[in-house]
Order: sequence, then C-alpha cells, then structure tokens
Amino acid sequence: MILFAAVPVLVWDFTMSSESWVAGGSPNQWMWGPVLAGPVELDVGWGTQLAGLTLHEATSTLTAPTLDTSAMTSPTLAVDHWYELGDGDLGVFEADVGAGWTSLEPVFGYVGGDGLRGATGAFELIAIPLPVAPVVGVRLKLVTDDAGAGLGWYLRGASLVDGDAAAPQLEPMVLPADTQDVAGPYVFEVSAIDDVATTAVDLIIGGDRTAFVSQGGNLWRAELPTVSPGTRVDYVIEATDGANVAYWPTLGTGSFRVFLAAPTNLEASESGRQIGSSVPLCWTAPVSPETVLATQWLVDGVVVGEGPGTCATVPVDATGSYDFQVRGRFDAGVGDASDVLTLDVEVPSIGMVEPAEAYSGDAVRVTVSGEGLYLDAAAAVSFGEGIDVVETEVVDAMTLRATLAVSDDAAVGAREVVIDTPYGEVVGAFSVRDGAERPHIVSVTPGTLVQGDEATLTILASAPWAGEIATFDDGDVVVVAPPKVDGATLTVRVAVASRASAGLHDLVLDDGLRLWTASVEVEEWVAPPAGNCDHGRGGAWWSVLAVAWWRQRARKADIASAT
Repeated sequence: MILFAAVPVLVWDFTMSSESWVAGGSPNQWMWGPVLAGPVELDVGWGTQLAGLTLHEATSTLTAPTLDTSAMTSPTLAVDHWYELGDGDLGVFEADVGAGWTSLEPVFGYVGGDGLRGATGAFELIAIPLPVAPVVGVRLKLVTDDAGAGLGWYLRGASLVDGDAAAPQLEPMVLPADTQDVAGPYVFEVSAIDDVATTAVDLIIGGDRTAFVSQGGNLWRAELPTVSPGTRVDYVIEATDGANVAYWPTLGTGSFRVFLAAPTNLEASESGRQIGSSVPLCWTAPVSPETVLATQWLVDGVVVGEGPGTCATVPVDATGSYDFQVRGRFDAGVGDASDVLTLDVEVPSIGMVEPAEAYSGDAVRVTVSGEGLYLDAAAAVSFGEGIDVVETEVVDAMTLRATLAVSDDAAVGAREVVIDTPYGEVVGAFSVRDGAERPHIVSVTPGTLVQGDEATLTILASAPWAGEIATFDDGDVVVVAPPKVDGATLTVRVAVASRASAGLHDLVLDDGLRLWTASVEVEEWVAPPAGNCDHGRGGAWWSVLAVAWWRQRARKADIASAT
C-alpha cells in the first residue's frame, strides 16, 4: 500500500481486508478477494470481476463507509488504483450529502474528460476533494457499454486526509534522446502542475541531484553538462509541493545515451571457414559528425590493433570460433563497436616435430606435422643456418618428412622450424645439441677386411638402434644379407669385391631416425709365396688350389657387386 504524504484521518488497506466497503449495482461486478486477473502486482484487493473481463451493459458501485468531514478544512479522498477499461466504458467518483449522488472532480481533472477511460498501466495515486458536511457518502461507479470489455478497475488502498493530498502532476516537454552530440549540454524541460504550488523540481542521476530552474508558469528547465561517449544516462525527475512528491516516470527510469556511431556491414573477405593466422575483414565507415582517426579491431571483445581505412587483416593465435568487431577511434573518443561477426578460424600450426632435436654433425630424418598446413608437393621447410634439408617428402596435407644434414659448426641451442604453406609461414620449435653428445658407432668388428673377403660385421652403437635398418653401401663392400638388431648391437653380412680399392669404406645404416656411418678398412689381397711347404698345407699343390679358390670367390663378389 502507498503511504500518502498528507496526514491521514482514515486509512483503508484493501490488501488486508474489505474494510467494510460495500459493493452494489446492476449487475454488481465489484468483489474483494484474491486477484486472478488484472494487475499482476496485486494479490488481494477490491476489483471488478477478479477472475476475468468486465461484463457488458453494467453499472457497478463500490461505496465507502459514511464519512463526517464537518470538522475538516480540506477533506480529500486519496485512492491507490489501477484500471484497464474497454472502449466506451467509464469510471467516476461520486458523493452524496443528502441530495443524491453527484460526480466529483479529481484535483487535476479526469484524463478522459468526463471520467476515467483507457488504462493506467500501473498503480497510481488519485486525489478527489470531498464536500465538507456531517454526512458524506462516497462511491466509485463503473459503467460498461455493450461493446469491448477490459480487465476492469482495482483498488490497493485509500485514505481520507485533511489537507493537500495531491502531488504535482509532471509532464515532460523536452527530454534528451540518444545523440552523437558529445559536447552537450543536454536539456530537460517539464511541466509541473500542482493544486497548491510546486516548490522544487530535481533531476536525479544516481545519487546526484541537479535542480530545475523555473521558467515561469508551470515550466521548469535543467541542463546536464558534457557526457563521455558510450555513456547511458538513467534518470528520474522529482517534483514536490512541500507535502507530496511526484516522479517521472512513475515506474523505472528515463534514459538517453551519448555515443559515437559504430561501423556497419562488417564481413570477411571470403565466406565460410577461415584458414590462416589472420582474417581479412572489411566494413562500412561510421556516419558521425565527429572525425574518425582510426578503426580498432576487436577479437572476443579485446582490442588487438588499429589502423586507417575500412579493411584490415586481423590476427588470431589459435584454431577456434571468434567474435570479431570493429569500432572507430574519433577525435572525441572511442565509438560504439559494430555488430558481432562470428567466424570459425583454422590457424595453421605445427603440433609435432619428431625428433625435436639433433646434434652438430648429425644426419637425421625429422617428421613435422600439424593442423591447417594443407601441404602440396612444392612445400618447403627450413631449420635455419647450419642445417641442410637434403630431402623433403610430403606424406599428406598435414605431414612432411625431411632428411637433415647438420653441420659440425651448427650453432647449439633453440631455433625455429619454418614451413612455407599456401596460407603463410608456420613456425615450430627445434634445437641443436652439442655434437660431442651425438649417438655414434662405438666399434666395428672385424675392422679390417681383405679384397674378396666375406664376413659378418658386428657393429656396436652408443645408443639403441631406433628401428629396422636400411643399408647403403659403396659397391666395394656389399651387404649380402639383411642386418639383425639386438639393442645397440647390429650384425650384418658383407662381401668385399676382389677389386675393391684399398682403404676405408663407409657403410651407411638408416634406422628411420638417424643415418649412422660404419667404416671398415679394406686391404689388398697378397698371394702366398711359392714353394713354401713348411706350414703343413701340402706344398705347391695347396698353393694352386688356394689361388683357384680366391679367384672363384672374387668372381662371385664381382657378380654380387654388379647386381
């Protein structure tokens, strides 16, 4: 229930009881009880047809207990009411001092001219001056026609007061609207009418008050100085006559906004899913009286850069869905952001480099894979200075393998892997370690072979072999059977060509990760001296057989080398 500003003589709270008011009429529509239709903020009270629409062609009355106003100076009935009437329906207040019922006029008159018409939209307080007499009957009367119906007339409370019960009646004349005028001032003008006199009108913003200045008559004016762009101003206007207070709006707040216009028509240069570490965007420049100095680019609400013009390439750092916006930076401040443009972006990235390191002097095979690479046959990869990419193989759109030769003097430390993709360069991490720690061949046994020899080499590495072994020989020392691996030990059967050059020969071993080099020494075959019979091998006839055996073996080695 609203508490009235004037001191009440009698108070009726209809949310608690009917207060002995009496319903009547033909047919009667006034009821007290739970409100099932009508104002949602009223649970219990007086109303017409509490559960539905008003009846057609009805005259219904609600009469207050008989009043004695003879000792009062300015008796006034203050009613807290809400109504929504059908077209053609009429509500009035009436009084009877013994000569029959006559119409009463509210302090500021009826909005509908001859009575209440239309709707209030919310509960409001209405003040009705009463006659001064020992016996005064007061009632509310609702007359409905045969056309449209409404939810009716409802009461939350009422009061009989002696004195001024009517707050000033506020009507806005000039109010600020949303504007790009950042300089101000912002003008408020209202009409404040009172049955006695309006003593003050204030503009209330937050906890601050700005006084309106009387312009003569009922007109009052206030000005609000400069407001920063992007500011929404919520306000209430308050008017008082010294005893009662009125507000505009009666519920909530009025508001206006000072802004600088946003760019429009933000769109990506290409439709659909975006691929790359940046997104090309274009937009229409904002229409504003202020000068645009630059446009800021926002990703998920965060400014990531700015520049001139109406197009830009906006960076992103990972694959995902992003909200893009742009806004102007004006000479007067920052403007509103554009509507959000949501795009799915696939950012090319390197997710794996395996192995992620090599040693100075190393020869390794490295696999590089990632997302959004879309590699083609011409894809190129670089590992920086001191590392030669000997061979590149594109496995699929997201993976490539590279064979690297790391120089002995390659700088030790972290460096970048750079792949040139159709959507720009993509960078990953790699490092070079000290060559002194490089995995290597510890021993080759036997380390020396003779022209025409066939032997099984046992090769011991400083670290376990990574996988199956592929061999590459020089044609003089030929692998004649597949290698076998046991941890860090490898055995391989080789044959030496009879005409193999004397000296060191390299056997290259590829375990899928690293290229190892095993070296063996080849010595010239020397025929045994003729006539030497003191070795127990049968004299000269043994020498003839030995020469034949070596020649046959050399011929087999030559055939193997040729194939």
